[in-house]
Amino acid sequence: MKTILLILISLLAANVAGQQQLSGTITDQKGNPVAFANIYIEGSYDGTTSDTLGRFILHTDLTGKLLFVASFIGYEKYSREVDLDSGETDMTINLKEAVSELNEVSITAGTFSASYKKNPPHSPPLTLPQRPVPWGTFTGPMPPCQVPRR
Repeated sequence: MKTILLILISLLAANVAGQQQLSGTITDQKGNPVAFANIYIEGSYDGTTSDTLGRFILHTDLTGKLLFVASFIGYEKYSREVDLDSGETDMTINLKEAVSELNEVSITAGTFSASYKKNPPHSPPLTLPQRPVPWGTFTGPMPPCQVPRR
């Protein structure tokens, strides 16, 4: 029984000893923490996200020189080569804001188009059919009417 327990503890210790740990903080250009940024090693499944204070810890079994990547929506992607064998484990990452601009938005659905240039706001004329009414007959656009409020 003691032998099995000793073997299990040895295997667990060997597995933990083989892991590398990268940690650090991600901030923007003003020094504010970037929460929930994506941090990963390019070409692997090893990755994590930063917490609300911009801190992260990434555990990996990989060794050697690897491409470390950090990204978040609205910021430029940060990438840097890291040598895990050199012992460099603590990082400070400063993400730069990405500038993007939209020119014009055009929404189409089937034959209906909602672009401002194609359909400026206007009301088409309303044509009513001729029919007898108590005060006479009329055709053409309906005159504006006011409804009294109570």
